[in-house]
Amino acid sequence: MSTDPNTTDGDLISGGDDGRVIRWSLRPDPLVGKLCREIGRDLTRKEWVAYLPSADYRPTC
Repeated sequence: MSTDPNTTDGDLISGGDDGRVIRWSLRPDPLVGKLCREIGRDLTRKEWVAYLPSADYRPTC
């Protein structure tokens, strides 16, 4: 059994004591789209650096 928590598509799989298993997307593009829909505006540069430090800044909405 593999101990690597990353899937072949780059997602992270984690589990808790409550038995739930959660799949976390580590790809920035889907995350940016979701954030844009949730907050209804572009991320500020400060927010971008805080939440997407590995991706170059760009307008999202």
